[in-house]
Amino acid sequence: MRERMGRVPDMLVLAAMAVLLAMVVGPALWAGNRDTPEARDQCFSNMRQLGSALLQYCQDWDERMPLANRWCTGMLPYHMSRALYQCPAVDAQFGYAMNGNLSRRYLRDIHEPSRVIALYDSARLRPNACDNPGDGLVIPVPGRHTTGYGAHVNWETFADGHVKFEDPWATRWGTYTP
Repeated sequence: MRERMGRVPDMLVLAAMAVLLAMVVGPALWAGNRDTPEARDQCFSNMRQLGSALLQYCQDWDERMPLANRWCTGMLPYHMSRALYQCPAVDAQFGYAMNGNLSRRYLRDIHEPSRVIALYDSARLRPNACDNPGDGLVIPVPGRHTTGYGAHVNWETFADGHVKFEDPWATRWGTYTP
């Protein structure tokens, strides 16, 4: 009986040490994986709010899109939060880019706005990032976010303001040009 009683406190001490070790070392081990369901949801929310800000900008500027190389600066008064430009799945202040083909383009000249990508997850992690087909569409490959099914996808905001995710290999140039 005495022998058994000695084991219980020893086991409790070992369990407490394991918990403390997990609390200290765990965050360092898990910090590399920033792609969580919460990050994916926050990125979707950011892209949706940026899509709304884009449409508000267009309403105020005679139905014209902002300059592609100044889109962050131009849209800031319409959402007032620099945090929206940061994709939580990357360790950078900026994570999105604008379709350079839409720079200063009138909305009425975009024939199918629900099929034309306006903003998207970008591999160019800098302010006012924009990409043109001539420069190459710089999207993260594999996709930045993981779905519940294990697919790697990127968020895309379309010229009509709606947001959806798509496999980077499925992003078509046809959805990039107005």
